[in-house]
Amino acid sequence: MARSWQIATTLWGAITPFSPSRGVDAEQPGGQISYRVTCRFRSDIKPGYRVRSGEQILDIYAVVDPDGHRRWVECRCREHQS
Repeated sequence: MARSWQIATTLWGAITPFSPSRGVDAEQPGGQISYRVTCRFRSDIKPGYRVRSGEQILDIYAVVDPDGHRRWVECRCREHQS
């Protein structure tokens, strides 16, 4: 069975590379860079979803409400490995 993806919605947001701690994956040979994607709060964004910006595809592995006020949502992502 083939898996396919479809566009669920279009959002405005900021994509920034980040490292949760020193010595993480990105600094290891063959490691991955983690990204933080910040957008207006939505309760329907979940780990396992993807974010696409142009040709770059990011897999969401965590979703955080950074200040607990439901204004913003931060998605912690890694580059998709095909």
